[in-house]
Amino acid sequence: MSGCPTTRNPQGGPAGVEIPGEPHNYSAIVSRTVDDGAHQEVTVTRFARLGEMLREQWNQDGETLVSIWRPDLGKVFLLSLARRAYVESDLSGAWMPGGESASPDPSGGRLNRRPNELAPGMSPKIDPDEVDRAFEYEAAPEHVETEELPEVVIDGRSCRVFRQRAVFTNGLIETVRTFRSPDLEGLAIRVESETEGSAARIKVLTERRDVRTDVTPDQFDVPSGFTRVTSLAHR
Repeated sequence: MSGCPTTRNPQGGPAGVEIPGEPHNYSAIVSRTVDDGAHQEVTVTRFARLGEMLREQWNQDGETLVSIWRPDLGKVFLLSLARRAYVESDLSGAWMPGGESASPDPSGGRLNRRPNELAPGMSPKIDPDEVDRAFEYEAAPEHVETEELPEVVIDGRSCRVFRQRAVFTNGLIETVRTFRSPDLEGLAIRVESETEGSAARIKVLTERRDVRTDVTPDQFDVPSGFTRVTSLAHR
């Protein structure tokens, strides 16, 4: 998600051209499975959007955390539901790891990691497509091939399917199949990503389930009775 998501309809684009998009009002359960051949890790988050307001909920270290992005207030909030506490930061800068660094991979990419806390002055850079790939790349690929495959039906929704193969100068090859729903303004319902290099092969499967378009404004408010604190880090 570059910082602010855009809404475009891939159904209106030319054949073979993938145009990202998403509804301005929706929620979904996002499941992400990362498999490096030796280990498999599954993460599940609940994501919601209403206009430019964003909300994400996940479990970490046995605790349920929620981040709320409120550009209208110029604020971002990080909540602990169990502790009924929250951290408030100004909405500026970019979402950077607050204490958890990204792990480099042998091929020169960088494994995506969730920050465990928003540092003061930092704001979340939330992107619905950001979790769909295993790595963040420092340089653009030297060769990219894109093709449109036959449509398929996922969870009762007809999806346009796009396959992209990217080759990087360090020998890394990334192949991504994206299933986008025109009924949901191009939202990626399923993304299958495989990254292969000389030292590793990593597969990432991202699925968005239970997609709804009835998000309400109260979901982006800090609940009454929550206490503002300076940190949620366990001491």
